[in-house]
Amino acid sequence: MILKDVGSSKLNVVKVIKTLTGLGLEESKDLADTTPCVIKSNIPREEAEAIKAELVEVGAIVEITGGPAPLPQPAPLPQPAGYDVILKDVGPDKLNVVKIIKTLTGLGLEESKDLADTTPCAIKSNIPREEAEAIKAELIEAGAIVEIR
Repeated sequence: MILKDVGSSKLNVVKVIKTLTGLGLEESKDLADTTPCVIKSNIPREEAEAIKAELVEVGAIVEITGGPAPLPQPAPLPQPAGYDVILKDVGPDKLNVVKIIKTLTGLGLEESKDLADTTPCAIKSNIPREEAEAIKAELIEAGAIVEIR
């Protein structure tokens, strides 16, 4: 079961990968970022077809391969030089924090809420320190707990 491309709805694909593999959110995102990658191997054809349907439904491009050996996992990508803004907790004013996430990420309201519900999560990644500090300040002002890595 090879994920060839995450398509336009990366967050939904990452959630499906998380459910299928039992990995954490960050590990599932890292796996999705290394396409093409093996999601599952040595599984029955029926299970592979069901997984493929689930991933295709959220916009991913998936290939089922046969053969005795699964494809090797790609080497991890080097760490980016930028900073990540990590939402640790939404705080008491979740709606305001979700609105800020929506503005910052360009996601829809539902996707922004889903992202806020999966704390800790990266709101923005690989950005300049100044931008990360500005985003952190805006989220903290709304009552969120935020960290820059």
